[in-house]
Amino acid sequence: MRGVPVHGAARPGAATLLLRPERIRLARGRDDGLPATVTDVTFLGNNFHVAAVTPRGEALSIRLPFGHEAAPGLSRGETVSLTFDPATAHLFC
Repeated sequence: MRGVPVHGAARPGAATLLLRPERIRLARGRDDGLPATVTDVTFLGNNFHVAAVTPRGEALSIRLPFGHEAAPGLSRGETVSLTFDPATAHLFC
């Protein structure tokens, strides 16, 4: 992936992409990112924890700050679009 810092020797095969939950951007009503289905939304006072799953069955944890435009009414079963800045991710080989 372009712009993602690589940890370890890059080689063909499987790798792990690490994203911090607060670095994942969530949008509703858009299709320009990775689609995911919301499985749970928990209000934690100053932020929301959103659990989601990709079409391939990969579980993701997203943290939205209190007041985030996508938070009101976000519910289980809703399809959302996820994006991230590659510079904030880490690729482990």
